Amino acid sequence: MKKLKKLTVVLLCCMLLVGQMLVITASAARKINLTVDYKYEDLPLSQAQFDIYKIATVNGNGEIKPISPFSYYALDFSKTDNETMHSLALTMASYIARDGIKPYDSAVTDADGKAAFPNNRTGITGGLYLVIGHDTTVNGVKYTTEPFIAQLPAKGADGAADYDVTARPKASDTDQAGRGKLKVLKVWDDNGSTNRPDEITVDLIKDGKVADSVILNNENFWRHTWNNLDKESRYYVAERGAPDGYTVLTSFEGITFIITNTKETPDEPTTVPDETDTPEDTTSSDDTTDSEEATTGDKKPNLPQTGMLRWPVPYLACAGLVLFMAGWVRHRKSEIENEE
Repeated sequence: MKKLKKLTVVLLCCMLLVGQMLVITASAARKINLTVDYKYEDLPLSQAQFDIYKIATVNGNGEIKPISPFSYYALDFSKTDNETMHSLALTMASYIARDGIKPYDSAVTDADGKAAFPNNRTGITGGLYLVIGHDTTVNGVKYTTEPFIAQLPAKGADGAADYDVTARPKASDTDQAGRGKLKVLKVWDDNGSTNRPDEITVDLIKDGKVADSVILNNENFWRHTWNNLDKESRYYVAERGAPDGYTVLTSFEGITFIITNTKETPDEPTTVPDETDTPEDTTSSDDTTDSEEATTGDKKPNLPQTGMLRWPVPYLACAGLVLFMAGWVRHRKSEIENEE
């Protein structure tokens, strides 16, 4: 009889363990929600389209791994300060505009200036996201916002994962569009290396299409100026193929796009800091399940289709453990009754 009581205690402990595993699994499978609250001062900005792009995964140690198609570009995620992440967002937005990369999901702000994700998908998977807002006109005034990067889910102030994320991007009624003049400047960060190319090609992208291409070299001091631009259009610049052994980062100051090529160093793990480059009053959260990644119109990633459905595994493991323990207890009870 004493042995039966011990077996009962063991079974109860196993059931508590299974319950804890189910709680952990349920937490990992929590739905991630992103709300973009878009206003200019106190004015809600409606009918503004926001696109989100999943650019990287983040593991439990905070290490960043770019995913297709962004893993094809010469991007450096090793520096995660706000200034670098802001420039990284602009760099990827330029590639998206030029190469026609499809968004992970899209939504349009309502009368209160809010856009909710997921919108066209059943859910959002955890990782780093690029958020791009399109221009919108309210009461005859055009408003714009800059692209930004956010981690979903995010870390709250207490370090816990925040699955309900609200981003409040800063809206502006003045932008590079409308100035009619833009410049581009190439900067080399390579300690004067003699292996840099003699020239590079830069594309000027107008409303998602290449409007002009220029060659930068020593003869023009690695710079160019565009005049008489369409004041109603939005422009980006993108370097056409980064030189071998270099990464690329684009920033914007005044009317000048600055494209910096940096000589690569040996790979080191890239980690996410406690705060990523999200707009003011923005938080982020944790990971859930995997699903299809964004693709380009002219280049289809060749990725192995494995591990796509992972949520049943913990439940099946728990069920197997329960069945095993029930059989084992039944077997031991039979042995005890035979002994008595």
